[in-house]
Amino acid sequence: MAANPRVAIIGAGIVGCSLADELVMRGWSDVVVIEQGPLFATGGSTSHAPGLVFQTNGSKTMA
Repeated sequence: MAANPRVAIIGAGIVGCSLADELVMRGWSDVVVIEQGPLFATGGSTSHAPGLVFQTNGSKTMA
């Protein structure tokens, strides 16, 4: 890891990884992604992270 990274991204979910990939593709260097734990244990980013909730069963009021 670089001693003085140009960019530090907190979180290796879909947004953090996508941002890191985009920055590197645009020529940025010394990009560091910091994650608190293994993604397989936490499940990574979900639809609930940004506050999005999806209906999983039918509802008469939401036809």
